[in-house]
Amino acid sequence: MRNKSATTPELHDMVFDASITLSCKPKIGGQFLVAFKDRPKCETMFRNTCFGRWLDIPNVNRDHLLLHYVFCHEVVTDPLSQEEEMVSEIGGYELSFEKKEFCLSTGFRFGDYFPASASDVAFRSHAFPMVPTNVSVKFNHVMKVFKHSLNELSDEDAVRVCLLYLLEKSFNGRLAKQLVTEEYFALLSNLDEFNKYPCGRIIWDQLYKQLFTVFNKLDKLIHPVKPKENQPQELTYTLQGFLYVFKTFLVSSLFGTRQQNVIHRVVAWSKLRPLQKNHG
Repeated sequence: MRNKSATTPELHDMVFDASITLSCKPKIGGQFLVAFKDRPKCETMFRNTCFGRWLDIPNVNRDHLLLHYVFCHEVVTDPLSQEEEMVSEIGGYELSFEKKEFCLSTGFRFGDYFPASASDVAFRSHAFPMVPTNVSVKFNHVMKVFKHSLNELSDEDAVRVCLLYLLEKSFNGRLAKQLVTEEYFALLSNLDEFNKYPCGRIIWDQLYKQLFTVFNKLDKLIHPVKPKENQPQELTYTLQGFLYVFKTFLVSSLFGTRQQNVIHRVVAWSKLRPLQKNHG
């Protein structure tokens, strides 16, 4: 946190009860270990990729009260600003989360995008034969292949499906009916190339988009243009992107037990103590 600046943009003054649904699922790595139980080569191959450490991400509680509280205090920043950061004002201090905190927490590679070198994407046709090449793959196709036909694939393609699943679900929070990014199939055809790709930039861009727009989402939630009759007592909203990183950033100095000699921060927390409401 840093001291409040002299000029503070408009704030979301009102704190209200609401429930958040996060579409990212960071603990998918445990499902991969089950799938790799009789395929040790697959586990070895996966651990040697840039996402290998995510097989061991700890369980996290589903209490998102802290996230919502911080979002209610978000500072509305200039949309034309070049600074990519999420700022909240709490107790006279500004809490800032930006790209450098994201990098320290995840260790993801950043840099300039580059096109995939593969032109013949055999992986796509091998893993998703049910989807014609002129039709986009949806994330529910990825889920079906992982759950029902992973064992029918070669070790290499099975690992590629798991990497795609992790990137799109755990990190980008892709919903079932949303389209998978087509370029990923070409990138995953060459795992050495995939390991060098700036995936951190992709994941950060998706996360920042959610953080930057959450203020408007909350504002519309409590001030709907067309109020609905019989409005439910508990308000709810959904966020995509790798919000688990932001949550870890918030609790890292307040709660939890950190495992020593574990890199990176987001993988190092073995227990998180849930935040509870104080109605006093």
